[in-house]
Amino acid sequence: MTRIPFTIGVILLFISCDVDDVEYKNPLDPGNPEYEEPNTTISSPQQGLTYYEHSFVATWEGNKEDMTFRTKLDDGDWSYQLGDTDWYQYKFMNLEYLDEGNHTFVVQGRYVSGDVEPQPDSVSFTINAVTGPALRFYHMETTASINDQITLDIYAEEVSNIAGAEIIIDFDPSMVRVDGWNIGQFMETAGVDPLSFTEIDNNSGEAILDIGVMGATLDDVSGTGIIASLEITLLATGQTELTFNNQSAFRDKDNNEVDIVETVKGIILIE
Repeated sequence: MTRIPFTIGVILLFISCDVDDVEYKNPLDPGNPEYEEPNTTISSPQQGLTYYEHSFVATWEGNKEDMTFRTKLDDGDWSYQLGDTDWYQYKFMNLEYLDEGNHTFVVQGRYVSGDVEPQPDSVSFTINAVTGPALRFYHMETTASINDQITLDIYAEEVSNIAGAEIIIDFDPSMVRVDGWNIGQFMETAGVDPLSFTEIDNNSGEAILDIGVMGATLDDVSGTGIIASLEITLLATGQTELTFNNQSAFRDKDNNEVDIVETVKGIILIE
């Protein structure tokens, strides 16, 4: 019994096969004529929309099963909320403590083969969650390291016809030290330089700013802007908050109190 005809038959079979006749089994092989690059589509948030809340759930889908993803918010690092560059299988994420204004959310996908989406999907959207007249911290949430010095801006939000303000900040003196006040330019829109008086008590945990503008030709201050900033040193690890005391108030040119509809605290995560 001879095996020569079988061997010759196998050789002839390989010779007779054209390259185009080969069936590609792996759809993730870039050499496969039907190969598709990794692609991600964000379904929420939606491009160009305005959201009237500080937190909501972002969702997305990949074009293949078993993909992993990484995310980025604005100019932050990959991966948003994880604090590192890990890839993960989730197709949703809580976007939390979003500041007022414009944001960009980005998602990039990756195959199990390691191929990375060349052009991540991104959407731009706007947050308008604060109803004025209001006081708010920017950023709403800050992550920094112990012994760092950071700056938190204080915004007067959607005010009308004010001439002054008393701002009282409560904080935990075991977690942070307030080093100083910086006066913003917002009150200068009245056309005169504001007068300001500041006080800091790092024993009780209170920082006070009294600011006002005076003059016969005084223009009322209206709109949204930075009324002041706080320089803060971080003393201990953990989470802490800076809040507006309920005695804080705006005042008009006749020194009448203007109700503050909303205050938005500042959260600091100290590593």
